[in-house]
Amino acid sequence: MVGIKPLKIKELVHRTTDYFVKHNISSPRLDAEVLLSYILKKERIFLYLNWDSILEKHVIDIFRKLVAKRAKHVPIAYLTGHKEFMSIDFEVSEKTLIPRPETEILIETTLKKMAAQSGKELVAIDMGTGCGNIAIALAKNRNIKIYASDISEDALSISRKNAKKNKVEKSIRFLCGNLFEPFTRLNLNGKIDFIISNPPYISSADFNELPIDIKQYEPRIALDGGINGIDFYPKLIKGAERLLKANGFLIIEIGYGQVREIKKLVSLCRSFLKLEIVMDYGGIERVIICTHS
Repeated sequence: MVGIKPLKIKELVHRTTDYFVKHNISSPRLDAEVLLSYILKKERIFLYLNWDSILEKHVIDIFRKLVAKRAKHVPIAYLTGHKEFMSIDFEVSEKTLIPRPETEILIETTLKKMAAQSGKELVAIDMGTGCGNIAIALAKNRNIKIYASDISEDALSISRKNAKKNKVEKSIRFLCGNLFEPFTRLNLNGKIDFIISNPPYISSADFNELPIDIKQYEPRIALDGGINGIDFYPKLIKGAERLLKANGFLIIEIGYGQVREIKKLVSLCRSFLKLEIVMDYGGIERVIICTHS
């Protein structure tokens, strides 16, 4: 792919783009530029402003190693160790799900509901926090106390780093355990204003059809929602009943085509008297808001 002799930035980007095309990388030019920018510790605009600059051999050597991994479809975010979400830089690893743009709808929806609770000291739960992107994005925008849980201690290690880096570690308490398990000993029944979650919602069959970048490298536990993709929703709804205050909110992200089944699940629970649907920018039903009675 790349020779051992020094190359100009434009030569390296062009060669790498062609190489990625041959390996069916979905965004070959962008990925080449992102990787080179990462190694050089510069913004991508630097590449264009220095298009004819010669790169040193040791830079090319490091770049080649990352390119070889990307050609095997290792996600860019895992190669750089970073992913931007809500204009915030998050550290990620193969122990955490890579934050998606769709989840920004979940944050925006929650912040709007929180804004209507002005003057109140709010307490929230982020269920399945992963790298901490939901809890941290909320904490950076609101003065709020958040309990963030995850079944993976490895993921929590990353989320704690992200909270500290973003100076919100005092607002978030991270807890390890499955779903509502960590909260049973904290005596929080009826004390929570918001429960927010982006649970696994891809069906097991659909998981096997996902791109290699996702199914081979991202944690399956954070994606696979069982046979129909909705295994976690009944558990979320039942657990939220116990913890939420009157007029508290359960706000959850959902997958394509799941809204009807999840509406049925909510309707079986008499504690939730109001249900709202929020569409994403593609017109897909993306977030459900359940108001506790």
